[in-house]
Amino acid sequence: MADIPAQKVLDLMTQAVFWKDLDLNYAGANSVLAKIAGFESPEAMVGKNDYDGPWTKEEAEWYRKCDQRVIDSGEAEMGIVETQLNADGKKTWLETNKVPVRKDGKIIGVAGWFEDITERKSRELKLALAEEKYRAIVETAHEWMWEIDLAGGFTYTSPRVKELFEIDPDELMGKTHNALSHSSDNIDDIYFLLAQSGEPFSGVRVEYKRADGRVMTIESCGVAIKEENKETEETTIVGLRCVSRDVTSQVEGERELKEKYALIAAQREAISRLSTPIMQVWDGVLCLPVVGLIDTARSAEMTDNLLQAVVDQRARCVIVDVTGIEVMDTSTADLFIKMAKAIRLLGAHPVLTGISPSIAQTMAHIGVDLTAITTLRTLKDGLEAYLSGALDSVVDYGHREMGS
Repeated sequence: MADIPAQKVLDLMTQAVFWKDLDLNYAGANSVLAKIAGFESPEAMVGKNDYDGPWTKEEAEWYRKCDQRVIDSGEAEMGIVETQLNADGKKTWLETNKVPVRKDGKIIGVAGWFEDITERKSRELKLALAEEKYRAIVETAHEWMWEIDLAGGFTYTSPRVKELFEIDPDELMGKTHNALSHSSDNIDDIYFLLAQSGEPFSGVRVEYKRADGRVMTIESCGVAIKEENKETEETTIVGLRCVSRDVTSQVEGERELKEKYALIAAQREAISRLSTPIMQVWDGVLCLPVVGLIDTARSAEMTDNLLQAVVDQRARCVIVDVTGIEVMDTSTADLFIKMAKAIRLLGAHPVLTGISPSIAQTMAHIGVDLTAITTLRTLKDGLEAYLSGALDSVVDYGHREMGS
């Protein structure tokens, strides 16, 4: 083994190796470097300098500058990252190490070795570019992006926090969400529980009270930050990463919309009551004045309300006045017939008043049978007939008609 020449050992290495004299001329190299530089053999490089290689002038000057610095300082320089144009025209990235060469304690030159880190550098550049793009997106995004540890302390926040809470991102580092809200609510607990769940979440809304008294609603989505133990392959939750946005205007709009819906519903109910006003005109006597057109929805609501009023007020007589109806077709007449039957089933006397001559003619023409309903000319006539007891015989007749 001791007889193996040093050159053969150097040629077995995967790294490029060289050494130079004090004039920075090559005194030796291995076959890896000779191939990169385009020389037939390491011996062919002896006496040459970096300007004789395929690398660019700028690269040659840089190599020589580093070599001279090592010789002058007498100290090694490790991990020099530099570029190199090879003989095959390929541009590569190198990580180079250089040390002074001494003989009898005196520096007589410089030696070095390097390896190709082009793939690693390419990954680093891509990663740096991706990080730069991500940072540009984060720093210009309308959303607020942030991270906290399990203690609730901020480990990162995008610049958007300054617009929302008037606090610099650097000033917020290590502080918690409670530092952003001037209220008694413990906001930190909310995010701690979200982190501990380990599950992604969205649409979580939290109110913050700013120093100026303004209450903001912040809506967040996020995921737990996890670290994996390579030995045990177990993951541990170490924090929370979130994207948040100010939805205060949206919440206020939703609140206003709900108030408007409530107002519309109240108005609709009021209109409904006005369109089917059920009045108690005498003890035990209800009156329903019907005005305008009657569609399916209104007829159902009218019947329901009237029958409920009969039960609630224990009415003995119900006068339905149709003076306000200009047109009555078969379906409308059928409504009143069914309404009258329902009223009778509840134990009250149905009376229909206010039929106009034109409606009477139309009903007679289409053959509507109102014999099961007591009909009188006016509301006054209906009330007087009830008070005088004149309805009793008519009601008995109506019962017989319905039963026949």
